[in-house]
Amino acid sequence: MLNWFFDLFTALPNWAEFMTNMFFLVIGMALLVKGADYFVDSASSLAKILGVSTLIIGLTIVSFGTSAPEASVSIFSQISGSSDISLGNIVGSNMFNSMVVLGSSAIFAPIVVHYSLVKREIPFMVMVTAVLFGFAVFFGVNGNYVLLQIEGVILLVLFVWYLGINFKVAKSGKEVILDIDDDIDIMPAKKSILFLLIGLAMIIIGGEMVVSSARNSALMLGVSEALVGLTIVALGTSLPELVTSVVAARKNENDIALGNVIGSNIFNILLVLGIGASIGGMIIQPVVIFDLLILLGFTFFLTWTIVVNKKITKGYGYLYLALYVIYIAYIIFREVL
Repeated sequence: MLNWFFDLFTALPNWAEFMTNMFFLVIGMALLVKGADYFVDSASSLAKILGVSTLIIGLTIVSFGTSAPEASVSIFSQISGSSDISLGNIVGSNMFNSMVVLGSSAIFAPIVVHYSLVKREIPFMVMVTAVLFGFAVFFGVNGNYVLLQIEGVILLVLFVWYLGINFKVAKSGKEVILDIDDDIDIMPAKKSILFLLIGLAMIIIGGEMVVSSARNSALMLGVSEALVGLTIVALGTSLPELVTSVVAARKNENDIALGNVIGSNIFNILLVLGIGASIGGMIIQPVVIFDLLILLGFTFFLTWTIVVNKKITKGYGYLYLALYVIYIAYIIFREVL
């Protein structure tokens, strides 16, 4: 094992190029941190101005914005014929969101779960994850695992239906304003929108810089596209969710922290994979089926802990992180063998 890692690093053809990638990785992460700060503050301000709960903001605007890197990477990968990266990116990102993003956020501050999440969004997240697994396993072609074009269309239809429900709830005013931190200043509407767009731009640009530099570095190390998609690319595209949710948790905006993750997981499956599969179908490697099964297991476990406890405590946060570390160790070991 140690010899394998040593051989990887000694085989790097150009240390200057590798260090350049690391430089842009750091710059990208800095953009993500500051962009997420702008994004959370402006989203919270807009929620107060519009009288819409931060839960709805987190489930729609914030989750859509932080899912932009996954969308761009997965769709571009699908168009270029790298479906392993496209699907692996989404599977890995959703695992990272559920275990690392929520785990890290809970360590900063316990996340209290609002009733409407338990009643509506969390069951919907479980359902779409199960639908994805069912499509991948039970509707193959010629003995191969495939995500068909028609299945991509179905995912997109579910996405439109999901958005419609959220906007209907927001418009009806039935969703109360939840635990918004009174210490956050309300910016004027135009300024809130401006900073929302600036934050979103910084998140997307930072995410793309992180993904590109990390992916190039990984490929220089000679690892497979499947592993790159499940780890480096998934981690890179999920950094906006991580930074946004942790910043939100530190600001006591638990609804944004949790709603962002749930909304992003739903968006990733329905919108990103829906578009990707609609382009021309997606061939799924048999090894990724097991990763999908693990994702489904993580999703059920997360749901169980939330339903039982009505909150995510610091202890569960550490447990989520430990489970993710075990999974990463497994797929790296799988790659080596």
